[in-house]
Amino acid sequence: MTEQVIPVGRRRRLPGAEGGIQRWLRVSLIVLMGGLAGAAGFIAALTVRQQNLFEALTRYNSMFETTLGAVEFMRLQTEVAAYALPNMPVEHADVQLRLDVLRNRLSVLRQGEVRMLIRRNPENAGLLDRLGETIERVQALLDRPASEENSREMLLLLGELNVPMIRLAASTHMEGSNLVGEDQGELRGLYVAFIAVLLAMIAAGAGLSLLLVQQNRQIRRIALEDPLTGLPNRRALLDRLAELLAPPARRGTGRPPPRVPMLLLDLDSFKDVNDTLGHVAGDGMLREIAARLRGSVPGEGPGKGMGEYMVARLGGDEFAVLPPPGLKREALSELAMRLGRVVNRPLELEGRMIMPGVSIGIADLAPGQGDAVTLMRHADLALYEAKGEGRNTCRFFEERLLQAAEERQRLQSDLAVALHEGQFEVHYQPQVHLADGRITGLEALLRWRHPRLGLIGPQSFIPVAEQSGLIVPIGNWVLRQACTDAVQWPEEIRLAVNLSPRQFADGGLLIAVARALAASGISARRLELEVTESLLLDDDAGVLATLAELRELGIGIALDDFGIAYSSFDYLRRFRFEKIKIDRSFVHGMATRPECLAIVRTMADLARRLGMATMVEGLENEELVRLALEAGYTEGQGFHFDGPLTAAEVLQRLERVPQYG
Repeated sequence: MTEQVIPVGRRRRLPGAEGGIQRWLRVSLIVLMGGLAGAAGFIAALTVRQQNLFEALTRYNSMFETTLGAVEFMRLQTEVAAYALPNMPVEHADVQLRLDVLRNRLSVLRQGEVRMLIRRNPENAGLLDRLGETIERVQALLDRPASEENSREMLLLLGELNVPMIRLAASTHMEGSNLVGEDQGELRGLYVAFIAVLLAMIAAGAGLSLLLVQQNRQIRRIALEDPLTGLPNRRALLDRLAELLAPPARRGTGRPPPRVPMLLLDLDSFKDVNDTLGHVAGDGMLREIAARLRGSVPGEGPGKGMGEYMVARLGGDEFAVLPPPGLKREALSELAMRLGRVVNRPLELEGRMIMPGVSIGIADLAPGQGDAVTLMRHADLALYEAKGEGRNTCRFFEERLLQAAEERQRLQSDLAVALHEGQFEVHYQPQVHLADGRITGLEALLRWRHPRLGLIGPQSFIPVAEQSGLIVPIGNWVLRQACTDAVQWPEEIRLAVNLSPRQFADGGLLIAVARALAASGISARRLELEVTESLLLDDDAGVLATLAELRELGIGIALDDFGIAYSSFDYLRRFRFEKIKIDRSFVHGMATRPECLAIVRTMADLARRLGMATMVEGLENEELVRLALEAGYTEGQGFHFDGPLTAAEVLQRLERVPQYG
């Protein structure tokens, strides 16, 4: 794969539907709960009303009391009539019993509900009082000695109330029947209302349940879908991997399950698009890349079966492709190349053509031998290897990568204490004037005297320090220590110190340099700071401003490792370096490869025309020194002169022979 990329790195958080859905659900719940509360209150009122009706129906049964009163009145008349006739088996006590029963019945008829029922008919007004008076008059006659005349008078008194008592029984029965009918109708209405409210509550409950089901589906979709691209997100990918990587016993199959592969993709230089074109363009690029990836694999989509592809966005500029289990290495490699070609197609953003690129890490794992996190870690290590070997590349996971990662982790832990425990040393390699062999400067080179590994060079730990950010305090320490050592050198000897891009990004570089110069007392003109081309790739105005401020202090700025990866005449135009250092890879080929010699000569001529000094690295023998001189270079360094020396060895070398030849 070939690559030209302008990147994007930070993901802009887009306002999704989640907040609106939650607000809608909250309002719906409030409305439903309010309706349920109102329904509950209404049902309570219906229940109270229903109880009142039941009580009313019970009281209205007292209309039978009036009927019984009339019956008892008739029985009293019958007893009095029999009592008046001779030879009848009716005694005074029998008449008195009937009179007492009627008197008790009268007390019942005078109670509240029955009395109110009786008074509903105006014709019954005063009847109960008349009945009471009649009972008392009959009682007075009954208390006299028995005689036909007394009996006849009692019958006359009672006879006056015959019609009113019959009318009382009939009218109260009619009124009571009417009221019972009305109450029964109202009770039926209450039952209908109760059932309607109950059905409404059931419907509301069903609606709420449906709403919650829909909301749960929506929440699950939001939880498992990337809102920017619509692809499954990291959580969805982990869930799918958990199913695929389940131990064979849990999968319910007797056959050994196939290995589960995964491709991890990272857009190269994605951050540049965000920084140069803005986050809107960056988001547009992510959506386009997502669409390309989704369209480049068969059967992709959420809810597909275990044999289908899955494309997911893990966050930022990182994507994952999950092919069907059992795909062989050759097929995975072919898939990676196809994905790379798809991503590499030109893309227009904000009126500019962008050539995206992608690095891919591939790993697979057998079910039962690890979990989703293990597989993703393996793929991530392969991706780390791919990005380390150059952009737009693809690498498979190997066990050595895991071992290297574990070693990096150990080194990072050791680095955290190395600076505080004084395990670092600064060595110096002489820089020599090629014409006469004079030592013109010394380049500071960091060494780590590791308690377990011994003395190790920067290539073993500087990448780890860069990644962890520890390079900033380590680089500041190197500045201070090198300036302190340089105080003991002759004034004409320069000190060259390499700077890391992380030191520029930290924002404290100017202060660190000023403090190192002030603490040591050396002149700023003796200090030369070396930067690499990668620092200038992002076209960062802040970096150029910092370099300009360092130059104003009198410090020399050199461009290190010129020509190895990203050479551009543009930054030679934008910033005038005091010196250009040609990488050793060109120097080593000067004696055997004419094209290398031609490139070296061209670089020397370019630097001379721009007014910049030149230096070659990696001079290992006399022939290379001669070729460098003939090409027009003024300075060089390499093992032909000396390798890195300790601070004490530098002093001895300067005292003994301050030049080579």
